[in-house]
Formats: sequence, structure tokens, C-alpha cells
Amino acid sequence: MARAPLRPVPERPAEPVADAAAVTLIADALPGVAEPDRTALAFVALAGMPRRQVAVRLGREEAELSESLARARKELRRTVAA
Repeated sequence: MARAPLRPVPERPAEPVADAAAVTLIADALPGVAEPDRTALAFVALAGMPRRQVAVRLGREEAELSESLARARKELRRTVAA
């Protein structure tokens, strides 16, 4: 069975990105993703905040945060694949 080639994955920034800038970057890249999911991804992936801290800051349970991150990452993969 032939396998599809791996697609490139964007690199993480060398340093954490400021919170507001991270949210803006994710919002611009993934406009179709719900705001809470975008914010969660921005804080964890770009701003470099620990999940627990993000959950507290957003007033959400860690399980809810994990679901948000999964949805946002799934959409990101779809975008990168396209």
C-alpha cells in the first residue's frame, strides 16, 4: 500500500509570543474556528502558557480546554493540508 508523503508542519516560534499577538495570529490563520478554541490554541501553542494556567485564565476545566485544543488543532491540520 502506498503511503502519502508527510506534509510539513509549521515550526513553533523560537520564543513565546505575547498573548494578544498570539490570539491575533491564530484568528487570522483560522477564522472559521470558534473564539474559545482559537484563544486556547493561541495561549498554549504560541504564548507558551501551561494548560493548567490557560484553563484557569479562561475559567474552564482542563478537560474542556483539551477538547478546545483538539478542535483547533484539527482545523489547523486541515488548513495546513490544503
